[in-house]
Amino acid sequence: QEYGKNHLSGLFNSNGILPKQHSYKKKSFKLDSEKQQKMFDLQKKRYSLKATLKKLETKYDQGSISDSDYFKTYRNLQQEFYLINDKVQKLEQYFNELESSKQESRNFDNKELY
Repeated sequence: QEYGKNHLSGLFNSNGILPKQHSYKKKSFKLDSEKQQKMFDLQKKRYSLKATLKKLETKYDQGSISDSDYFKTYRNLQQEFYLINDKVQKLEQYFNELESSKQESRNFDNKELY
């Protein structure tokens, strides 16, 4: 009988890590990274839409564009802004829930069990 092997040794890599758990953490990190990048891109779009709406209002106040052009463009920009803002809020909720679950996990891990 080999003392170096036990009934669980087949579940671990040579470095002692569970293969599925390790790949799950990698995928989870990649997913979070992708969502953070998406959040950043959406926030940039939202900012540029706000700036565009301000410029549009300024041009309208100066009389540079017609009423119909202003209202048509304003409505389209507001609609796009609303959709992006909704996506940003959903991602913020996702990150808040993720952080909350990580915090709960940390709290559980820090409990001393006897």
